[in-house]
Amino acid sequence: MNQPPRDSKDLMDRIVKVLDADIGGTYCVGGYVRDAHIGRNSKDIDLIFPNETLLKKVNKLVEVFKCSFFVMDEKRGYYRLLVPSLDSLDFTIDIVPVGKSIEENLASRDFTINSIALPLINHRLLTEIIDPFDGATDIIKRTIRQVTPHVFEDDPLRMLRAVRLSNELEFTIDKQTQHEIKAHSNLLQNVSQERCRDEFINMMNLNNSVSILKTLDTYRLLIQLFPDLELARGVSQPDQHYWDVFNHSIETVGFFERIAVRQLRDNDEKLSRIPWVDFIEDYFDEKIGSGRSRLVLTKIAALLHDIAKPSTKKTDSTGKTRFLGHPEQGAEMAKSLMSRLKFSNREINFVTLIIEQHLRPMQLSNNLEKPSKRAIFRFKRDAKDALFSVLYLSIADYLAAKGPKLRDDSWDRRVEYCQWVLSDLIVREDNDHVEPPLITGNDLISSLELAPGPLIGLLLDEIHEAIAIGDITDKELALQYAEELIRKIKSNEIVTDRRMEELR
Repeated sequence: MNQPPRDSKDLMDRIVKVLDADIGGTYCVGGYVRDAHIGRNSKDIDLIFPNETLLKKVNKLVEVFKCSFFVMDEKRGYYRLLVPSLDSLDFTIDIVPVGKSIEENLASRDFTINSIALPLINHRLLTEIIDPFDGATDIIKRTIRQVTPHVFEDDPLRMLRAVRLSNELEFTIDKQTQHEIKAHSNLLQNVSQERCRDEFINMMNLNNSVSILKTLDTYRLLIQLFPDLELARGVSQPDQHYWDVFNHSIETVGFFERIAVRQLRDNDEKLSRIPWVDFIEDYFDEKIGSGRSRLVLTKIAALLHDIAKPSTKKTDSTGKTRFLGHPEQGAEMAKSLMSRLKFSNREINFVTLIIEQHLRPMQLSNNLEKPSKRAIFRFKRDAKDALFSVLYLSIADYLAAKGPKLRDDSWDRRVEYCQWVLSDLIVREDNDHVEPPLITGNDLISSLELAPGPLIGLLLDEIHEAIAIGDITDKELALQYAEELIRKIKSNEIVTDRRMEELR
């Protein structure tokens, strides 16, 4: 038991070995059984134990696997174990009591493909299944079908799960189940926001976001999750845009996904030309809060990036349509939506920063000319941790604006421009991590006899910008520049930067 399990079958073998003679009346049900029929490895294992021996068996598994252990519902006897695997992703083992009978337990589940039980004593024999709702046939037919007419009333989250499973497994939701989802979509508001958020995140972890979002919209579930998106439906945009605001938002998610996921990008001739470096793969994979990656959070930013366009749309006397201030207002709307869904502050700040900055990469110069070092420095400074999310979202935004109307010559120019931007950003990123700072806050405090405080940070910002554009090359020049900045602040001479004006 010292080595982590290789796969779900290996884990099941070990569970059976641990339970040994105490295995009677114990079943595996749900995803593992379904995935075993399909031939997929499963990270989620649902076990059903006899009521009277459940806690004893749970304790035995925890002791042997030395794994994390959570009480999901002590009153009902629901427990969760997290067992590490070789690929560092935990196996999730959910354990519940059998109740009155295994048949009644299966009847309380969501879909027929998940309502199949396998006695652990025969866990390698799929012919020994207990399948009262003919779920094995639905697996063969690749169909998702509700177990009873009341499954969505019992737990409305199952509507989101149906959409996720249909896309994850490439199954079709049967017509009656579709009808029931549409009829009960409003019940999603009765589900805890955390559960809705987590199921939506599970969907966004898949690589077919456009299909998922359109399916959610078909069933009126997307608007239950993000009500403000309804205002974007049918809102027209200037002629250079192919889609209205609502559909543009969904397509932007899809283009970003196809850019950021290597296997999708490499299979598309146009997208494969977008400049890229390997470390950005790690950047998007990194978790920045509650196990959610930058990739998934940037998809959410893509979905919400134009959410304020309906409220900011104005047409001037010449007939020109503008959406002035929509990045800033959109960030505030996204903050409200994500707060309602109980995202962490760090995740909310990340997404709202992307939305605030999403127009910035294409505004670094006029007519897509090569940006100056100063423009690149300020973009990097302002975008912070969201830097590469902002850059690649801006490309996706452009592609979703043009749609099928994208011209080869304009795309060639856009690719060249992005190459300039990325090259400068990479050089600056490398220098920031390799070169020691020319001057530090302690240098300013000791050399200029300054007190610690916000002035130090703002002086360093200005000095770093001057270093970036080549105006300062050594520590002595940096100190002289700092002295001159302080003199101008005190004498109210020309200071155009808002951050410096705050110190007057």
